[in-house]
Amino acid sequence: MKKAIFIDRDGVIVKNVDGEAPKKAEDLKLNLESVPIMKKLQQKGYSIFVISNQPDVALGKINENVKKALLKKFRELLRENNISVGIYYCFHHPRGVIKKYQKNCDCRKPKPGMLLKAIHDYKIDPLKSFIIGDRARDIKAGNLAGVRTILIDPENSEKNYLLEYKVKPDFTVNKLLEVTDIIIIKENS
Repeated sequence: MKKAIFIDRDGVIVKNVDGEAPKKAEDLKLNLESVPIMKKLQQKGYSIFVISNQPDVALGKINENVKKALLKKFRELLRENNISVGIYYCFHHPRGVIKKYQKNCDCRKPKPGMLLKAIHDYKIDPLKSFIIGDRARDIKAGNLAGVRTILIDPENSEKNYLLEYKVKPDFTVNKLLEVTDIIIIKENS
C-alpha cells in the first residue's frame, strides 16, 4: 500500500486573497513554501493529494466558468513546477444558493469523504499518511480517515474550533516549512 500526503489548498498550497480563496484565475498564486515541500515529499515516495472544500460556486461567489478557470490555472501552476497531484474538491455547501451544489454531503470537510475516496482509489495506507491543513476541519477529517494530522496555526487561531470539533492535531507548526522534518522523522521512527 502507498503512503500519501493530503494537503488543503487555500492558505496552504495557494495564497489566500484578503483571507479567502482566490476568486479569479489571475489571482491564484502558489505559496512558494509549498513547492519545495511537495517536491521533497514526492522524492521520498509520497503521493500528493489536494483535499479541499471549494464552495464558492454553491455560495454564488463565482460562476462555473470561473471555477473551471481556477482549476485549470491551479493545474498549470503545479505542472510548471513539476508537481504531480491528485485533486479532490468538494463543491457543495449546505447553505448554498445554487441548487445542484446545495446539500449536506459526505465529502465536505470535516467529513472524511474526499480522503476516504482517495485512500480507496489509490490503495493508500492511512497509517503511513498525513493530512496538512490550516483549519480544525482538516484535522477532524484526517482523524476520521485514520491519517496523522499536521495543523499549520501560527497565531493559534484554530484553538476554539479544535475544541468545537473535539480534535487535537498530532502536530502543530507555525510554518509550512516545518512539516517536512516532522514527516521524515516520523517515517523513520
